[in-house]
Amino acid sequence: MRAVNITPVIERKALELAERNGVTLDALLDEALVRLLEDEDDIRLAEAALRESDPTKTISHVEMRRELGLDA
Repeated sequence: MRAVNITPVIERKALELAERNGVTLDALLDEALVRLLEDEDDIRLAEAALRESDPTKTISHVEMRRELGLDA
């Protein structure tokens, strides 16, 4: 386990949130870090998909709904 230094204000807010949610501070910080890492990975993947996309092969949501038969 790695020690992390956080400001007293952040620690107090985190402790309050942990208490409200019935979890330990360690569990709260673990979950926060996991979410951050997942978000960063999602952003990286989305940015890569945007770079590789071909705007000439896209359609609007209106066209897609029509193609899927969702609009009468």
